[in-house]
Amino acid sequence: MGGGDGGQILITDSLFERLGAGGSAHGIYVSADRVLIRNSRILASQGEGHEVKTRARETIIESSVIASLGGVDSRLIDISNGGILKVTGSVLHKGPLSSNGDLIGFGLEGLRFPDNRIEISGNVLILERAGPNRILHTKSEVATRFEGNLIVGSPADPVPAGNTLKRNRASAGLPPAPNLLPPGKRP
Repeated sequence: MGGGDGGQILITDSLFERLGAGGSAHGIYVSADRVLIRNSRILASQGEGHEVKTRARETIIESSVIASLGGVDSRLIDISNGGILKVTGSVLHKGPLSSNGDLIGFGLEGLRFPDNRIEISGNVLILERAGPNRILHTKSEVATRFEGNLIVGSPADPVPAGNTLKRNRASAGLPPAPNLLPPGKRP
């Protein structure tokens, strides 16, 4: 956990796995001006924690895997106070034991920053939790670019044009669970 405003936190080529307990411990929980997660894996948070929770002005996630797998987690990504969120070239997996149907929560504890934008592009989103799954949960109107994503499963909300929806792993050309991508392929 990192705390306070200011500065930059860079997480690269890292693995965070099976962390959390009791709903308030998360795989990664940081506050800074800018958080950059690149080429990392944040997997199977426990105890209903989020895999990634930030209160940063800007959160960028690139070429990473954020996955519930068999964890009893909550959201994959929780951007509590809004700001700028960019998720590109990554794999987001909502597993069957997840306690929360949201993949991403944005500004659910109030928007703190004057610039609030979301970009989710070029990702693979796998929804394997039973019940309604929401890709993006926000309470406020926020400028959002959501395109070029492969969505596998049944999201509760309509999928915007410019994305591809497949109902299951087989139709998307993905291997059976618990694998996320074909052998040798990285996000």
